[in-house]
Amino acid sequence: MDTSKAIGIIINNPEFADVRSLEGAADTKKPCVPIIAIPTIAGTAAEVTINYVITDVEKKLSKDVGIPEKLEALKEEDLPFLAESAYADACRPGNPKDTTPAELTELFRKLM
Repeated sequence: MDTSKAIGIIINNPEFADVRSLEGAADTKKPCVPIIAIPTIAGTAAEVTINYVITDVEKKLSKDVGIPEKLEALKEEDLPFLAESAYADACRPGNPKDTTPAELTELFRKLM
Protein backbone atom coordinates (compact mmCIF):
# COMPACT_ATOMS: atom_id res chain seq x y z
CA MET A 1 0.00 0.00 0.00
CA ASP A 2 2.84 2.38 0.76
CA THR A 3 4.19 1.85 -2.73
CA SER A 4 0.74 2.41 -4.25
CA LYS A 5 0.37 5.65 -2.33
CA ALA A 6 3.80 6.83 -3.41
CA ILE A 7 3.05 6.01 -7.06
CA GLY A 8 -0.30 7.81 -6.75
CA ILE A 9 1.46 10.90 -5.41
CA ILE A 10 4.07 10.78 -8.20
CA ILE A 11 1.38 10.51 -10.89
CA ASN A 12 -0.13 13.82 -9.74
CA ASN A 13 3.21 15.40 -8.71
CA PRO A 14 5.79 14.40 -11.35
CA GLU A 15 8.43 16.63 -9.74
CA PHE A 16 8.67 13.87 -7.09
CA ALA A 17 9.50 11.18 -9.69
CA ASP A 18 12.50 10.08 -7.60
CA VAL A 19 10.59 8.20 -4.91
CA ARG A 20 13.36 8.98 -2.42
CA SER A 21 12.24 12.63 -2.57
CA LEU A 22 9.08 11.51 -0.74
CA GLU A 23 11.05 10.38 2.32
CA GLY A 24 10.01 12.39 5.35
CA ALA A 25 7.45 15.17 4.95
CA ALA A 26 7.13 15.90 1.23
CA ASP A 27 5.50 19.18 0.21
CA THR A 28 3.32 17.81 -2.59
CA LYS A 29 0.92 20.18 -4.31
CA LYS A 30 -1.74 17.69 -5.44
CA PRO A 31 -3.25 14.70 -3.59
CA CYS A 32 -2.70 11.08 -4.47
CA VAL A 33 -4.78 9.65 -7.31
CA PRO A 34 -7.50 7.30 -6.03
CA ILE A 35 -6.17 3.81 -5.34
CA ILE A 36 -7.76 0.50 -4.43
CA ALA A 37 -5.66 -1.69 -2.17
CA ILE A 38 -6.19 -4.74 0.03
CA PRO A 39 -4.44 -4.66 3.41
CA THR A 40 -2.30 -7.52 4.64
CA ILE A 41 -1.73 -8.58 8.24
CA ALA A 42 1.88 -7.39 8.29
CA GLY A 43 2.80 -3.87 7.35
CA THR A 44 2.84 -0.21 8.25
CA ALA A 45 -0.90 0.29 8.92
CA ALA A 46 -1.05 2.17 5.63
CA GLU A 47 -4.70 1.20 5.24
CA VAL A 48 -5.79 3.51 8.07
CA THR A 49 -3.82 6.69 7.27
CA ILE A 50 -3.01 8.96 4.36
CA ASN A 51 0.66 8.47 5.19
CA TYR A 52 3.16 6.16 3.56
CA VAL A 53 6.56 4.88 4.60
CA ILE A 54 9.48 5.52 2.25
CA THR A 55 12.94 4.57 3.48
CA ASP A 56 16.18 5.10 1.60
CA VAL A 57 18.06 2.05 2.87
CA GLU A 58 21.25 2.94 0.99
CA LYS A 59 21.36 6.38 2.60
CA LYS A 60 20.66 4.87 6.03
CA LEU A 61 23.35 2.22 5.63
CA SER A 62 25.88 4.84 4.51
CA LYS A 63 25.05 6.94 7.56
CA ASP A 64 25.16 3.92 9.89
CA VAL A 65 28.66 2.92 8.75
CA GLY A 66 29.96 6.50 8.71
CA ILE A 67 30.22 7.21 4.98
CA PRO A 68 29.86 10.97 4.47
CA GLU A 69 27.29 12.25 1.97
CA LYS A 70 29.85 14.59 0.45
CA LEU A 71 33.60 14.09 0.13
CA GLU A 72 34.87 17.62 0.70
CA ALA A 73 38.53 16.59 0.55
CA LEU A 74 38.13 15.20 -2.97
CA LYS A 75 39.84 17.21 -5.70
CA GLU A 76 39.06 17.23 -9.42
CA GLU A 77 42.58 16.09 -10.26
CA ASP A 78 42.08 12.97 -8.07
CA LEU A 79 39.04 11.77 -10.01
CA PRO A 80 40.76 9.94 -12.91
CA PHE A 81 42.97 7.95 -10.52
CA LEU A 82 40.03 7.08 -8.26
CA ALA A 83 37.88 6.04 -11.21
CA GLU A 84 40.62 3.88 -12.75
CA SER A 85 41.31 2.30 -9.34
CA ALA A 86 37.63 1.54 -8.81
CA TYR A 87 37.37 0.13 -12.33
CA ALA A 88 40.39 -2.11 -11.78
CA ASP A 89 39.13 -3.36 -8.40
CA ALA A 90 38.76 -7.13 -8.19
CA CYS A 91 35.19 -6.82 -6.84
CA ARG A 92 33.90 -4.69 -9.73
CA PRO A 93 32.82 -7.62 -11.94
CA GLY A 94 30.44 -8.69 -9.16
CA ASN A 95 28.54 -5.41 -9.23
CA PRO A 96 25.03 -5.67 -10.67
CA LYS A 97 25.60 -2.69 -13.01
CA ASP A 98 28.56 -2.60 -15.34
CA THR A 99 30.33 0.75 -15.41
CA THR A 100 33.00 2.60 -17.34
CA PRO A 101 35.81 4.74 -15.92
CA ALA A 102 33.96 7.81 -17.26
CA GLU A 103 30.79 6.84 -15.34
CA LEU A 104 32.83 6.27 -12.20
CA THR A 105 34.51 9.67 -12.63
CA GLU A 106 31.08 11.31 -12.85
CA LEU A 107 29.91 9.39 -9.78
CA PHE A 108 32.90 10.65 -7.78
CA ARG A 109 32.29 14.18 -9.12
CA LYS A 110 28.74 14.10 -7.69
CA LEU A 111 30.18 13.28 -4.28
CA MET A 112 32.29 16.43 -4.24
